[in-house]
Amino acid sequence: MNSQIQHYQEIAKAKLAEAGQELCKEYTFGWGGPIDWALEMFPYISSGVSNIRSTVSDLPICVFQSRDLQPTNMVAVVPFKTPDGNPTNTRVLPSHEISESTLKLITEFSHAFLFLISTGGLPSPMQNEKLTSSLISITSRRLIIA
Repeated sequence: MNSQIQHYQEIAKAKLAEAGQELCKEYTFGWGGPIDWALEMFPYISSGVSNIRSTVSDLPICVFQSRDLQPTNMVAVVPFKTPDGNPTNTRVLPSHEISESTLKLITEFSHAFLFLISTGGLPSPMQNEKLTSSLISITSRRLIIA
């Protein structure tokens, strides 16, 4: 593997650990897909993805849920491709108002997660147990929905 990609993967893992420490105070994290699944699970995102639906990438949709027993607040982060083919652009779609600092943490975490998935720095989402285990080792059990 290219040493430059490995270097950026290490930076992304550090970002997961750093942002994850803050996010786990308020949210849990999970992933899913495809977009039809996300639209069924989180209907509030439909208007937010209408103009990017045809370019939604094959990468997983990131889901942050409030730490409530019955989550009341959610943030879906939908990856999409730009004309240059970059599959890790995202649209952040909260069900509630979030602060700029929380938006920044969610965006940074999601970009790092998607970059690592797309470059092989994390197991494929199809290997759910391996991906969960890898994320827990980088972040914490408190953040990851397992």
